[in-house]
Amino acid sequence: MPSLPPAFPPSLPPSLPPQATQIAILNANYMAKRLEAHYPILYRGSNGQCAHEFIIDLRPFKQFGVTEEVCWKGRREEGREG
Repeated sequence: MPSLPPAFPPSLPPSLPPQATQIAILNANYMAKRLEAHYPILYRGSNGQCAHEFIIDLRPFKQFGVTEEVCWKGRREEGREG
């Protein structure tokens, strides 16, 4: 059995980290699929899926003054990004 990454406390049940990873991958792919009709999604695998997160291409929004920093600050103010 592979060792658990240090991000997971040793007191967690052994099944929780793999289950959390599966849920994160499922959620990211669900959200990417819902958003792909409206925003370009970058860096998908050969099967068309992403990992536990996905990247929205913000380059088309720069002409309107929307940058990565503006989006990051908005997410941080909402408490969604560390």
